[in-house]
Amino acid sequence: MTNLIIQVNSEHYTFQSYVNKERWASYWQQLHEILKLPYEKVLIIGVGDGIVTNILSENKKIVTTVDIDEELNPNIVASVAHLPFNDSEFEICYAF
Repeated sequence: MTNLIIQVNSEHYTFQSYVNKERWASYWQQLHEILKLPYEKVLIIGVGDGIVTNILSENKKIVTTVDIDEELNPNIVASVAHLPFNDSEFEICYAF
C-alpha cells in the first residue's frame, strides 16, 4: 500500500474522548439495523473503537474488519479502494 493517509491516530478512539451520548445512540441504531438482518458474514470498513465489532461478534456474526491503520488491529490492513476479497465473500458491508 502506498500513498495511504491515516485520517486520525489510534488515540482518537479512546473511550473517554470518542464515545459520547450521541455516538451511543448511533451505535444502537447501526446495531439494531444489522442484527435484524439474516446475514452472518459482515465486513466492517474502518475499525473505529471496536465496540460495534465486539457486539456483532457476541451476537453470532462472523466479522472481518479492514482498515489502513495497522495500529487499530484490523483483521486485514488494506485500502477500501483495493479490498483483497472475492465478490460475494460477505453478505453485508458496514462502513459508517
